[in-house]
Amino acid sequence: MEYFKLSLEYFKVLLSTQMVTGVILLVFMLLFKSDIKALILRIAKIRLPGGGEISTPQLEKQVKENILDKPIVLPKDTDDKKHT
Repeated sequence: MEYFKLSLEYFKVLLSTQMVTGVILLVFMLLFKSDIKALILRIAKIRLPGGGEISTPQLEKQVKENILDKPIVLPKDTDDKKHT
């Protein structure tokens, strides 16, 4: 009976709002990793509280990273059978 109570407590923790939100956020970040990276690379200025500003030269960063100009490569179909 104590094992059932212990397993119930574990399920309560695993299915809590914080854990479910964290897993959804992690999956979202993994699925859209390249899109998020491209979006962050396009940021030219960041204004900080107190009047501070950080700027990055975007053209040089694009040339170094060459992320936005990469073509999308789709995997080739390795199945030799004809699809009908």
